Amino acid sequence: MMGVLIIVAVVGIIDVRELHRIRMISQSGFLVSMISFGCVLTFGVLEGILIGVGISFLYILYRIATPEMSTLGRVPETDDFKDVERNDEFIMYPGVVILRFDTPILFANAHTIKHMIIEKVREEKFVELVILDMETSPIIDVTASDMLGELDDTLLQKDIMFRIANASGEVRDVLRSTYSDDRVGHIHATTTVNYVIDHWLKVNHDDDIEE
Repeated sequence: MMGVLIIVAVVGIIDVRELHRIRMISQSGFLVSMISFGCVLTFGVLEGILIGVGISFLYILYRIATPEMSTLGRVPETDDFKDVERNDEFIMYPGVVILRFDTPILFANAHTIKHMIIEKVREEKFVELVILDMETSPIIDVTASDMLGELDDTLLQKDIMFRIANASGEVRDVLRSTYSDDRVGHIHATTTVNYVIDHWLKVNHDDDIEE
């Protein structure tokens, strides 16, 4: 009887509308919420909440360790670059691959990201420039910085230029402190994807630039 009363009390606390909203937005977030709820019912409020926090932490680590990569194209008549899978009318530049990861780049995913970039380059028939847009990766650590320098060396062996764009101040500081900044091109606050492409076109394909 007491168990039934506890379940009824806990269910009364649940915001059903909020759970429905979470389910519509993120299936994985909804799953974590339901597992946490189940832990509360099984082990008690305090223990259940602690287990739920632990599960959420592990889920965050999983998301970081298994990043999703987006290929970007220019939005027509703008300087914005978005995921080409969302719109097939975005402008692509021959020989240029623009990539983005929606996660910090850290020791947990650095080598995975390096492998994903190299595999993407192998899939393309012709690549002269690879740009890593770090607008959604505002944090890196020393391992990631070293990886970016190694990636630059790997791509240079294939006569492919590697550049970083939209790096946060913290990212630029780490790159400079590990001397990776010298290897991937000096990065400033104004080093955007558009800037990198325009500079590359002027230096390497001046005759192809269309006003």
